[in-house]
Amino acid sequence: MAVTDPARTNRATALLGKLRTGRSNDAMWSGIGTLAGAFLILGSLAILTIVLSLEELGVYTGVASAGSVLLGFAVFGSPEAMLLALPRSSDVAATWGRALGTTILAAGVCFAVIMGATRFILPDVSPGLIAALVAGDYVIGGSASVNTQLMRGLGNFKSAAVLSIVTAAMRLVASALLFLFDDRSLERYAVINLVLAVVAAVGITTYLGRIVGAPRLSIPRSIVDYRQGAAIATGQTSTAVSAGADQTLLLRAGFVADNGLYGIGVRIVNYAMLPVGAVMATTYPEFFAKGTEGIEATIAFAKKVARPMLAYGVGILIPLWVGAAVLEWLMGEKYDGLAVVIWAMSGFPLLRILQVLIGDSLKGVGHFGEASIAILLTALLNVGLNLVLIPDYSWKGAAAATYIAEIVYLLLLLAALRRVRRTSRRLDPISTHGTGAA
Repeated sequence: MAVTDPARTNRATALLGKLRTGRSNDAMWSGIGTLAGAFLILGSLAILTIVLSLEELGVYTGVASAGSVLLGFAVFGSPEAMLLALPRSSDVAATWGRALGTTILAAGVCFAVIMGATRFILPDVSPGLIAALVAGDYVIGGSASVNTQLMRGLGNFKSAAVLSIVTAAMRLVASALLFLFDDRSLERYAVINLVLAVVAAVGITTYLGRIVGAPRLSIPRSIVDYRQGAAIATGQTSTAVSAGADQTLLLRAGFVADNGLYGIGVRIVNYAMLPVGAVMATTYPEFFAKGTEGIEATIAFAKKVARPMLAYGVGILIPLWVGAAVLEWLMGEKYDGLAVVIWAMSGFPLLRILQVLIGDSLKGVGHFGEASIAILLTALLNVGLNLVLIPDYSWKGAAAATYIAEIVYLLLLLAALRRVRRTSRRLDPISTHGTGAA
């Protein structure tokens, strides 16, 4: 007869109890929506890689990156403002309508800015193509951000996950529809994607309107709201600049084919981070719970979470290296050099895991400013280095610039964390000592 270990039984019971909680259920649906949506978008990218030429892929990644730079301002912090207002609001439709109205206004302004700037940034790309690609991203991205956050704010994480999946599925459908045409061009994809984005945005918004009431579109009237939106948008834009400015600058410099390879490599490395991203999304609220105990508590939690995530960051290297070689072989001569691109960028996951853990430790105790300043400085450095290195070194210069900027970002976060810890010790030396701080 087997002997039951009481300690193991207690741990199992505690785990089952945790899994039954609403919070764990919410985290599960958030993870499902994130992973399923990302895989659908990856499928869309795979189809475009097969259908389009390498030069067209280079144009697509460059234009998409240019549009994403201002996507933060195109949303203007409206989802976050809505989340803050919902608990105190007695009129959900009005609060939702304000978020949608703000997004429509901000997206229109940003679209005009992009169209005015791209004639200088991307003079060799058709303005009509740029307009269709950017408008599609702004329509689907803006509406999805607001509508999914509405469901999360109302505690309906399952519906939020479904909305994320439907939104991503539209991109997959847009790319798959290219197989119906003999002329499978980037221009045709841009038009199809824009039409489906409008259909999805209108359809989802109409459906949600039947649940919570038709949204009454409006915009904020308080200067405080605009300051808050600008602060959130600045942080999001800085992150987008760091992540995608190099692809736009590669296209501008004339390295169209290289940008196609580089864009594919960047996305493959990013998708290798999906499991870690799901874990980070689940643990993010816990940093704020720990933050009530002080900075040392968030650091201790970050160290606990770091072990499996850093192990994954190291463990994914071999699959990335081997998979890159296999992928290049499968895709043929047109994609010679893709494996080298992926190998060169395979160190990014480890750097970004460390950045997120330190950044979340700071945010957990309310120090958003330090993280925002760090990413803003990083974005400026990234653009400057890309402008210097890309003309002579193409994608290798872009990768080098990104590595340097990412390392500087990590050092800035570490310096901010050190300052916060010193301040905490001075303000509460007894409590800090009690937490086991060094």
